[in-house]
This record gives sequence, structure tokens and C-alpha cells, in this order.
Amino acid sequence: MTQMFPLLAAAAVGGGTVVGSLATVARRPLAGAVIISVAIAFVGVWVALPIGVYVPPATLACLLVCLALAPAFSWRASSGDVLVAAAFWLVGLSVLVGSSVTLVLGDLVFGALPAYLAGRMLVERLGLTKVAEVIAVVWAAAAVLGLLEAVTGFNPFVLVPFPNSLYSEWAVTQERAGIARVEGAFGHSIAYATCMAAGIPLVAVTRWSSRARCLMMVLLVAATLPSLSRTGMACAVLALLLSLTVLRTGISRRWRLRVIGLLAAIGVIAFPRLLDVFALAGEEQAGSARYRSDLLVLVRYLRFIGVSPAGRRNNTGSTWAGFGSVDDELLRAALCYGWAPVVLLLVGFSVVCWRVLARRANAAQTAVVALAPAYVTVAFITQLSTVVWLIIGMALSAEKAAHTMTRISQEPTDEPQGDAGDQRDGAPRAPSGLPYARPLRGT
Repeated sequence: MTQMFPLLAAAAVGGGTVVGSLATVARRPLAGAVIISVAIAFVGVWVALPIGVYVPPATLACLLVCLALAPAFSWRASSGDVLVAAAFWLVGLSVLVGSSVTLVLGDLVFGALPAYLAGRMLVERLGLTKVAEVIAVVWAAAAVLGLLEAVTGFNPFVLVPFPNSLYSEWAVTQERAGIARVEGAFGHSIAYATCMAAGIPLVAVTRWSSRARCLMMVLLVAATLPSLSRTGMACAVLALLLSLTVLRTGISRRWRLRVIGLLAAIGVIAFPRLLDVFALAGEEQAGSARYRSDLLVLVRYLRFIGVSPAGRRNNTGSTWAGFGSVDDELLRAALCYGWAPVVLLLVGFSVVCWRVLARRANAAQTAVVALAPAYVTVAFITQLSTVVWLIIGMALSAEKAAHTMTRISQEPTDEPQGDAGDQRDGAPRAPSGLPYARPLRGT
């Protein structure tokens, strides 16, 4: 009986913390953005409660925010929401034709869906700019810690061991050519660098000065270098170029040129060193590239919906026609759930690419495009899935808000104009009954 008291006390403290957090996020949605960002950037996936069902810490944060903000959420779907919902529905339906229930629960119910809804809800309540500013601050801190890890070799996130297989799998420092690769709390250097790259367009649309934004973007690019991840570095450079060229940010031309010059200087200093490292790891890299290209033979085994017949279960996991892992998220998803949901998402991605090139995209949409190299070179490991789906939700919510404000501005009104001071800056007045009567920033 006495052993029950510590458990009851822990349950009471945990329940009180959850209730208090829900109340806080419901009143102050900005706290929800902080909770999710911190859970992603500073809590490893191996930090898990000793219960039967594993839910990643970042997913728990997203679920908490969704529960807190759901009562005030509009729940009005855009065309992008319909497309994503259709893809999710097909993934769920694939269970009926052989797909793993465990995989669907892990990838969709405790993965993509909470992150997607959290991004939608946060941007609807706060606007894209405020959410971007929170992520930018947290990401900058993670980048600084990553650079310190590169200099000192010290990673504080792996110091506290957890008695589970996730800790032994992800809390191990990787090496390339005998050099430790920076990974922070992300458990993998590719996930760390790719997530840092995703923050660059969000930094670009904050309300800070051109100098502060440009220096922070360069910081995030620099943080990807000690990861020694070609995917992460490619995503970071692409994100920076898109942010400086096609994304509407208000950054002055002078600072854009300075960033390009600074990036060139970093390249002159770092590029020879990176080439030396990659040359030493030549066989490793060549083998990795060959492995990824060889994976394309699995395309012939894809089904319209449902798990591929190439899949085989064993004691250590799944294999696909002899391949132990699939380092390609699009191909992995198609093998697990069928090519139909993947094609739907690719259609949406094509539309976003067109908007980016046409300079009509918001910052989150730009981030989605900038991560394109990662979609076909790595599976969504550790926190990467949460980051991608959070940003997709943010992108659709910001786009929906922009369309709403455009429609409101074009609607005729019979209201008297009043004094000139009542229509400051010529801003259109929204009908009081609409949820976006207050202008949203950063959309």
C-alpha cells in the first residue's frame, strides 16, 4: 500500500501540470508555440514515460496544444486541408488492405496529425509572424548549442540515460571520417541540420531588423556545417537562397548582398575542410549514394493502396525486397501505405512550388519547398516528421488567412466611412462576425 503513494503523488503532479498547461495555452496561445518549439529542439525522442504506449515528447506537446486550442478553432477547411485530409484518410484506410496498425498509429495518429493541427491552430490564433518569431528564437539557441558541441565535443542532451531502446539507438554520437557529427537533441545529424534549415524562411519574415534576421539566417546555415550532413546543408542553402530572392521579406537589398558575401566567405573557409572530410569518407558516402539509388527498384512493388508485397517482418523490424532501411520518406510511405496518398501530397507540393516561384508563397510554404532534398534522401526520423508537418499546417493556415483577408477587402460595405481617422492607412474593415476581424500579421 505504501508503494502506491509515490505513484499517486506523481500522477497528481503530472495531472496538475497538464491541466495548468492546458489552461495557460488556451489563454495565451503563444505559450503553446513555445512549448512545441522547446519540445522539438531540446527534448530527445528517447525521453519517454515508462508506460506501454510510446508517444514522442514533441507529439505530446502538439497534442496538448491541440486540446487547448480546439474549442476556439474555426474548423473550416481549405482546399489544401481537403487534400491533406484525403491523404490521411487513405493512409488510415490502408490498414484494411494489410498495412500495419502500429505504423499508422505511429506515423499518423501520434505523428503527422497532431503536428499538422497544432500548426494550423497556432497560426490561426497568432498569425504566422508571431509563431515564426518563437521558432526563430528557439532554433537560434539550438544552433548556438550545436556550434558549441562542434567546438567542445560536448552534447548535454545525452548525459541522462533512459532505460529504453530509443536511448541506445539515438543517443549515440555519429562519426564521419573519424569526426563527431553534431546532432543536438535530435538524435541524428541529418534530422538536426534539416530542421535548422526549415527555420531559415521563418526567420526571414520576423519583425526584426534586416541585420538581425540576416545574421540569424547565417547562424542557422553555419549550424548545419558541423553536422556533416549533405542533405541538411543542401536544404539550408536552398532555404537561404529562396528567402533572399523569391520570398517577400522586406529585407533591404544591402543586407541581402551582405549575406551572400558572408555566405561566400564561410564557404571559402569551410568548403576545403568539408571536402577533406568527405574525401576521407569517400567509400562511406559512395556506398550511401549507391544504396539510395538502388532503392528505386522498389517502385515496381508499389500498390495503389496498402502495404507493398515486398515487405517482410522479422525480429528486428521490416525489410523490403532485402533492403533493411528505406532512406527516402516518399518511397517509404508509398511502400507502407500505397502510392495513392503520396501522389496526393505530391500534387499539393507541386502547387506550393509554383507559388514559391511566382513569389506568392508565405514563409512556411517556402520552408516546405526548401526541404525538398530531404524528402528523397532520408526517412522522417526523430523530430523531423513533427517539424515537417508542423510547418505544413502553418503554411495552410497562413494561406487560408491571407485568402480570407483578401476576400474581406474586396467585399463592398454599406457602413458609413466616418472620420478619416477611423480608416487608418486605408485598412479595410472586416465584419465583426468573422473570426479574422482582427488583421493577422505575417500571413
